[in-house]
Order: sequence, then structure tokens, then C-alpha cells
Amino acid sequence: MSPQPLTALVFAKVMAHWVTTGLPLLLLSPLLAIQLYLPVEAFGSLLLALLLGTPVLSLIGSIGAGLTSACAAAGCFCRCWCCRCILRS
Repeated sequence: MSPQPLTALVFAKVMAHWVTTGLPLLLLSPLLAIQLYLPVEAFGSLLLALLLGTPVLSLIGSIGAGLTSACAAAGCFCRCWCCRCILRS
């Protein structure tokens, strides 16, 4: 067992994921907005939406990753896959 609480570890992993995926998107979005002729008045809305939306998507992804890894550790994914293959035969 780790001395850190599980929620802190999960939050650190989610933030590391966001820093490698969401932050570059946030930093490049003004350049892409200029290339796509987005009005300058909409830059604030774009940055705010990305600043709120990308961490939320990372958190939602962590829920799916946790459910998938728990299912794989319990072996239910393998059982479901085997049953599906047997039933098709």
C-alpha cells in the first residue's frame, strides 16, 4: 500500500495526462483560431471552453480507465470475450 491516498494518485495521473494533451491544445488554440478565421471576440470563449472542458474530459476518461482495468484484473473481460467467441462458433 502507498502512503499517499488513492484519490491523490488518481488526480496526479489525470493532471499529468492533461498537461501532456490538454495544455498543448490550449496553447495552440489561438494560432489555430487565427488560421481558421475565428473572430477575435471569440478567443476568450474558446480559451475558457478549452480550459474547463479538457480537464473534465480527462477526469471522465479516468473513470473509464478505472472501470476497464478493474474489469480486466477481475477477469470478466476475458470471460465475456471467450463466451462471445464460443457462442459465435
